[in-house]
Amino acid sequence: MESISLGALVDGLDGCVHETSTVESRQNVPISGIEYDSRGVYPGCLFVCIEGEKADGHDFAAQAVASGAVALAVEHVLPLEVPQVVFEDTRTALALLASRYYKDPSSDIRVAAVTGTNGKTTTTYLIEWICRFALADASGGKIDDAVPSTGLIGTVETRIGKNKLPSKHTTPESSDLQRLFSEMRECKVSHASMEVSSHAVELKRVAGVHFAVAAFTNLTQDHLDFHGSMEKYFDAKAALFEPETVKARAIDIDTDYGKRLYDRVLRCGYTATTCGLSPDATVRAENVEYGTDKTTIRLITPEGSYALTYPLIGAFNVSNVLLAATSASLLGFEWPVIVRALERCPQIPGRMEHVEVSTLENDIDASALPDVFVDYSHTPDSIEKAVHALSEVKTGRLLIVFGCGGDRDKTKRPL
Repeated sequence: MESISLGALVDGLDGCVHETSTVESRQNVPISGIEYDSRGVYPGCLFVCIEGEKADGHDFAAQAVASGAVALAVEHVLPLEVPQVVFEDTRTALALLASRYYKDPSSDIRVAAVTGTNGKTTTTYLIEWICRFALADASGGKIDDAVPSTGLIGTVETRIGKNKLPSKHTTPESSDLQRLFSEMRECKVSHASMEVSSHAVELKRVAGVHFAVAAFTNLTQDHLDFHGSMEKYFDAKAALFEPETVKARAIDIDTDYGKRLYDRVLRCGYTATTCGLSPDATVRAENVEYGTDKTTIRLITPEGSYALTYPLIGAFNVSNVLLAATSASLLGFEWPVIVRALERCPQIPGRMEHVEVSTLENDIDASALPDVFVDYSHTPDSIEKAVHALSEVKTGRLLIVFGCGGDRDKTKRPL
């Protein structure tokens, strides 16, 4: 990236350049990058001091300057001889500064954001798949030909076209996120889907991001160690749907929290498209039939109904499919194409994923081997739904192996 002057970078933002007594005005100092981790600082960058989970960036500002940082973004002036931009909230500042430095990359990509307790990963993967399929269909090419045009950001992995990157957080820190969008733009990515956690909303990681669609799955007990209460948890999720940078909204209204969010969005003066099994949903499923390797539904849409059979199982995946389809429609794709894409959708890694079982014993009949599924369920609600989904299609005993790290929300442990 080319450098930008400090003055141009902060102009119009809610901050001011503080000059120490021995430093002349240096608003024209060139900034060649933005960093929030002192370990990643390099000569010419702006170091943004944010308070983390275990440490405060202000305590590492001197180290950052020694490593080459030419300016600081702070919440209070520090005794260091470099220009300092004082902000009320450096977390929000980090997001907006990064967006400006990378030239607002998300405005050039149709980004779908998915939030909720359960179903984010599956829904995000399905949206990306539909986009990829639809773009290939429109170009008359093979599905792989459209891979460079789509992106994915989430818990399992990050993808920029065909390039796969490891994911550290469900939603990256704001400057990392803006950098990813910048790389997507350089790679000609036109559509992307991403998971947005409640932590990300609360910690301003998605501030300044333009979302073509924001989608809500559900809300059940999780992260109370961070939010403190279900009401604060809900408020964090709801905040994603309120900025004007969100163009369209898709909400599953099968839960009370979904209905509350829909009402809240309407009171804010916005519109939303609802989905779910509820007869009140705009996009809904009827005549649902479950199998051990597929599900069949009658998909009801504003443009008619479609028979749809897709290779995922469980009632919760009906909800995920409906939300993904609704989001894809709001991205501008036609319903017949969405249906064809879902009929061919791949297994989602670690999300009720049907894995093949093999044996070294030649005399064992393959039909006698068990069906094995791997699922990421880690909340009381998601575990209950996973067990229920498999109970509906099992032909014998159902055995569960469940592990718990034990270092997060202790209130989830009594199941």
